[in-house]
Amino acid sequence: MKKSLIFVFIISLCSLYSYTQVIISDKEGVDIHPSAVLEINSDDKGFLLPRLTTEQRDAISNPSMSLMIYNTDNQCVDIFVGGQWNDFWCVPSPEIFEECGDNFTFLYNGQKVVYGTVEGENETCWLDRNLGAERVAESYEDENSYGDLFQWGRAADGHHKRDSNTHSFQLNGVATTHLPDTGEDWDGKFIYRGDNVNPLLPRFDWLETQNDNLWQGVDGVNNPCPEGWRIPTADEFQDEIDTWDYDSGDPSNPDNPREAAFESPLKIPAAGRRAYTTAGLFSEGSFGYYWAQNVDGTDAETLYFTGNALRTDTYGRAGGLSVRCILDVE
Repeated sequence: MKKSLIFVFIISLCSLYSYTQVIISDKEGVDIHPSAVLEINSDDKGFLLPRLTTEQRDAISNPSMSLMIYNTDNQCVDIFVGGQWNDFWCVPSPEIFEECGDNFTFLYNGQKVVYGTVEGENETCWLDRNLGAERVAESYEDENSYGDLFQWGRAADGHHKRDSNTHSFQLNGVATTHLPDTGEDWDGKFIYRGDNVNPLLPRFDWLETQNDNLWQGVDGVNNPCPEGWRIPTADEFQDEIDTWDYDSGDPSNPDNPREAAFESPLKIPAAGRRAYTTAGLFSEGSFGYYWAQNVDGTDAETLYFTGNALRTDTYGRAGGLSVRCILDVE
């Protein structure tokens, strides 16, 4: 048996040094192009460069000239030439935003997106859709306008996608005693508390130690809005509500609050929420929940509306709610 394996190994080596061209393909009957020493051929797969941070890239020992990697810090394909790393190609930089009403181009989830901007009360300027939305709302129940759902104070690390993976505080019916600290990486998982209430854990938060200073202002630690934009305050939401066409004394029109939010300059849809107890999606097309940057005890403040209610309110920070960004002018 050993002799057979050695024979196969020798034959393989001979084959390796007998050919000057190599083709890797997931299709049969494909010939390598005469000009290539190596060809990778596929109709539904790509070539994936190693993905490194700048620190990891710089730790490569004696890199060869023309070595290439994808730099996850600056979103560039880097190449080693002339004794140093150089940017070969980078994701285009956001365009300069000049005045409200213009389109605004920025990077979101590693992709270049173009959102419109609209003027609100007190000469404020808002993005025309929720973060992650495909388009401006065409009705209060337009699914393509719902966008992503963030846990309060958390960065756009992947957890905000509606179908992101989850991690429960509760394992096998027993609540865990450890939640992430602010800087911990949970691989983009939506962290929820489960049904078992552990008094050792903060109520309705995704952090083990509550931190009230994650989304405050344009320089907030985990501000998910593009550069120069931020999470609105509860007062800024209230200023908008005060101008919306809503009669709280009209019980004959249960869609009034939702219609008022949609018909406002901000075109706000009833995008629903993701529960902090189950990570399930609820109230899509019925309720609207939008984070403000303010905290209220262990909760955080929100814009909230249903078929018969419209107000600023509060919600547990582990919940997944919508985000609408406002331009910072201070």
